[in-house]
Amino acid sequence: VIVGQVVDSTGVAVADARVSAYASSGVTAATTDPFGSFVLADLAAGDVHLFVDPVEPGLLDEWFGGSATLANSTPVVIDGPGAFVAVGKVVARPASSVSGQVTDDLGEPLLFTKVTATPSGPGASQSVHTATNGSYTLTGLRPGSYVVSFESGILRPPWSGPAGVFY
Repeated sequence: VIVGQVVDSTGVAVADARVSAYASSGVTAATTDPFGSFVLADLAAGDVHLFVDPVEPGLLDEWFGGSATLANSTPVVIDGPGAFVAVGKVVARPASSVSGQVTDDLGEPLLFTKVTATPSGPGASQSVHTATNGSYTLTGLRPGSYVVSFESGILRPPWSGPAGVFY
């Protein structure tokens, strides 16, 4: 049995988060109660990797230990049948975002320009298109370095800016 509580970075409980336990015997999942508490039962002995999906907008889904990948997650060890492990508070970290406005050399907004944030390390790229005023917001980004690129629909070559660091 693994018990714990999912909280945000300010210590507030995260209700309705999905907590999944991945083990060699399969996957077991639970949903947090209004106090952020969860119980994962019927787990076989061995290493168990927990994945937390807070569902709440603005919070990152990630593996136990703050990892974006299973390979880098911190395992919880179940010693044997009937073992009880309290993992304590699992912090759902806030996601980062980047926003701005894309304009041409005359300062006019470029609408429907594709804006892509590509992480310098592992992870998936995220893209949005600018609004009619050239504005964009990319949300749900993991903290780290990104290259932000712009691809206009008006036959201009794609442009990539220097890597930025978002917190």
